[in-house]
Amino acid sequence: MTWTAWRRARSVVFAMAVVIVAVVAVLLLMGVHQQLVWSEYLRRPCRGGFPTGHLDYCERAVAQVSNASRYNTLIVFVVIALGPLFGVVLGVIAVAQEIERRTVRLSWTQSQSRQKWLASSFLVNIATLVVLFVPLCLVATWWNRVAHYAPRIRLNGFPITGFSILFMSIFAFVLVGTVGMFVRKSGWTFAVGFVVAIACIYAVEYYVRPDLAPTTFVKVGTSSVELGSASGFYGSNGVPPNAWEKSNGIALVGSRSAPSAATMNTLSRRLSDCYASPMGKEKNGDNDCIHKTNIEFFALYVPDSEYWTVQLREGSIYAGITLLLAGAGFLTVRRMLA
Repeated sequence: MTWTAWRRARSVVFAMAVVIVAVVAVLLLMGVHQQLVWSEYLRRPCRGGFPTGHLDYCERAVAQVSNASRYNTLIVFVVIALGPLFGVVLGVIAVAQEIERRTVRLSWTQSQSRQKWLASSFLVNIATLVVLFVPLCLVATWWNRVAHYAPRIRLNGFPITGFSILFMSIFAFVLVGTVGMFVRKSGWTFAVGFVVAIACIYAVEYYVRPDLAPTTFVKVGTSSVELGSASGFYGSNGVPPNAWEKSNGIALVGSRSAPSAATMNTLSRRLSDCYASPMGKEKNGDNDCIHKTNIEFFALYVPDSEYWTVQLREGSIYAGITLLLAGAGFLTVRRMLA
């Protein structure tokens, strides 16, 4: 039965493998080039800035970085889209297409039971997704680091690092496989399954993940410094450059946690009134008002050290939903008419 499950999808899997190999090759070529141009800009004399006496050199270095990074957004979109798209396609082939063509009757009337047929389809295709996407996940994680696309803990960097793409693909596959038992038409299963999968992934990425790790409170000065080194950026007097800043505001001097919204509104009104007064309109009025109202700026952020904690928790959420969907699929297939 394993061979039967593989036979149904092998041509599509080969096509998927070609696409992933092509994407991996593009990431490797882009990454090597971007690593070189970024290294030139981040090391001395530029160090990620424009020091006096080296302005022309550093402007040329920035131009090279900008030119090498012009397709970053497109490649990130492609990499993220491959996970749910390939999962949906395999889900349609594994279940809905078999039911629509009635070829599933052969399996159900032979030696294997319906539950074994579904288990075989799920396991073989999940193993296929693992083999396809683990190399892509590793290369995409490396590319994000050397291309300085985004800190891996932030919303725009998290989906292309670690094993997020693999989690999305397996979830989408099982979801569409289960949907196919009810819809039973390949076209409609693809349409409904793809929309539902994208909606669920979007909800997890933007509404669930922000609450998966605790935040750190930090005082933010009125000015901060961010410089580059050969390995990346570093900063002082505020949120670390590789962290995920979730919110910011004002609090009383000496605070160790974020105040309530009502307190921040009160402090904000006091500061605004001072800015509008004669003192606030003077040359150093901004700093004088900050000292007079006894406030300081703060930020709440998720440090990079929480990255694998968030990966584990998000992966567990996808795994839990996937298991529930698989369980619903096994209950449904028992009651289906041949």
